[in-house]
This record gives sequence, structure tokens and C-alpha cells, in this order.
Amino acid sequence: MSKYPILEAEIIQLPRATQSAEPRSLIRVRLQVDTSIWTIFITHLSTEEDDRLIQVPFIVSEIEKETTFEKIVWMGDFNFEPSSAEYSLINSTSILNFTDTYRFLNSDLGYTGNFNEDHIPNKRIDYIMCSPDLLPETSEIFCSLSSDHCAVITQF
Repeated sequence: MSKYPILEAEIIQLPRATQSAEPRSLIRVRLQVDTSIWTIFITHLSTEEDDRLIQVPFIVSEIEKETTFEKIVWMGDFNFEPSSAEYSLINSTSILNFTDTYRFLNSDLGYTGNFNEDHIPNKRIDYIMCSPDLLPETSEIFCSLSSDHCAVITQF
């Protein structure tokens, strides 16, 4: 769902380390935002590190196919923390330089998942990344008892 017109959408299957792993995908959407075109990538990566270590470079290569690295947002449940090898792969090429919107604007840890018995998250696994031409104005975490993840909400 989008309040902006969807110009095109595509579902891209993500690779898996083993065929027995749960299939995952990447959604690529082009939106008309006022007078410009934004490209949004949305995903829910594997819970398995071996899968994520091939999924992140695959997604990076898909994003590198864009004609320019402008007005691009990549978001979702990445299932890894900022200290992980997978996180370091996000900006591992010279072409891309994503901004982690929450980290850019906030100094706290921004936990979004792995809830304890009091429904308090203790890991950061959900992200909104953007190309450097986009300037996040606000980015916050919203938790609800109706979900097993807190939402990351970024306004540009």
C-alpha cells in the first residue's frame, strides 16, 4: 500500500544457501513522489546467517543495476544486527553508500526485535536505508503489542 502512485512493481526471489531454507524475496517498487521517481526495495531476509551472507550481496547487486543511486530506499526485516558481517556488506562496494536513517539521527541503540518477557526488544534487526541524496528528517522506533517487531518510521 502506498499513498503515492505505484508506477511499477517486481518481486525478485532471493538466493538461499540450501534449498531446504525458507524462500525469501525482494520487492522493487517505483513510486511517483510529487514530481520525482523513487525506487523502494523491501525485504524480509532469512533468519539463517549463511542465507543472509549471500542475500545481502545479491540485493546490493540488484540495487547497483539502477541507472542512478538517487532516491533509493531499502527497508525491511534484515534479521541481523549492526555489528554483523551482513551489515558491513551493505556498503561494501564503491558504488553504494547507504545511510542508515535511524543511526544517522539517533544515538540510542534503536532495538526493534527479539523481545523479552516484558515485550521489550533487545536487538536491532529492522532498518530503513537510503541513498545519500535523501535527507532523513526524523526516524523513530514504534513498538506495539500487536507485532513481534517494532516499526522503524523515517520521514524524509
